[in-house]
Amino acid sequence: VAMIKGGQVRSADVSSKVEFRSLSYDIDYPTEENKLDYEWTCTTIFPTYGSPCADGGWVHNTATATIEPDQFKKDDNLEYFYEIILTVTSKDGSASHSASIKLNMKPEELPEIIVPRIARKYNPSDKIVISSEVITIKEASTSWSSMDFETEDLQEMVLTPLTHALAA
Repeated sequence: VAMIKGGQVRSADVSSKVEFRSLSYDIDYPTEENKLDYEWTCTTIFPTYGSPCADGGWVHNTATATIEPDQFKKDDNLEYFYEIILTVTSKDGSASHSASIKLNMKPEELPEIIVPRIARKYNPSDKIVISSEVITIKEASTSWSSMDFETEDLQEMVLTPLTHALAA
């Protein structure tokens, strides 16, 4: 089963190192990572569909793949959109599966957001504290949202503002 750690869409700036990690597993041997072969590939979506993602190509054959700083840098100030595809194949070649994510590469530097690992389960009566650290070189703003709650409902649940302006 092919899986890529992180969301379905990621954003980064061209001067950052971007890492992708496989969470894939062989359904017959779910705890043994060495039962899979990995192939990471990249396809440009915008502005020129199908054009090379990086000079000299971009293919990785391990459980992780990395875009080095400026590897996907282009000569203009456009945002570029890519599809990063992971194909895992069982060592015996009997099964293959793919997963993909979209990557938005921006020409300007983006803030770095660090959210510590949260527990998988909470007691319903416990207070949940979610914190984050934002590192930015320019002015920025942050906002919290939830796919499970409307903004008005979320505002009633939290003790801090859902948005905050940051200075560099």
